[in-house]
Amino acid sequence: MSNLEFVGFQKSPKQLNPNSICSLGFSIKSNLNRGKAFALVSTPAGLSQWFTSTQSLACEPGGKVLLNNFAGESTIAVCTAVKLGHNITYVSEWFGQLKATVSAQGIGSNASNAKLDIQFEFASSKPSDFELQCRNAIARLASLVTAA
Repeated sequence: MSNLEFVGFQKSPKQLNPNSICSLGFSIKSNLNRGKAFALVSTPAGLSQWFTSTQSLACEPGGKVLLNNFAGESTIAVCTAVKLGHNITYVSEWFGQLKATVSAQGIGSNASNAKLDIQFEFASSKPSDFELQCRNAIARLASLVTAA
């Protein structure tokens, strides 16, 4: 007998509730240069400082990311797109999609500091719980990039 929760090639797959698809966007002005800011979103050490414990990360399309979810359980994400120094996108069953974009603030010689735009898109039966964890992670990231 088929699993009623399975979403795939069934006659009547379970549809996600449209109200459970969430998007969170954050923009942070940084005191870091673009390279240091990008390292916070594209390296295991960087992600571990603000998002979650990250054991390894292949910074290339299709690269695996081994990390822990907010409950401390091991999970896998995949890097789906990357432009070194500019943006990186990850997808995971745990957090949906995380896209980070790093851009220069200001023009010309005033463009030494970076701006980070972080976008989470996820589906959840309890979006407020995950949203709170994301907001806490962003607060940690903001304190890292503005304290420098």
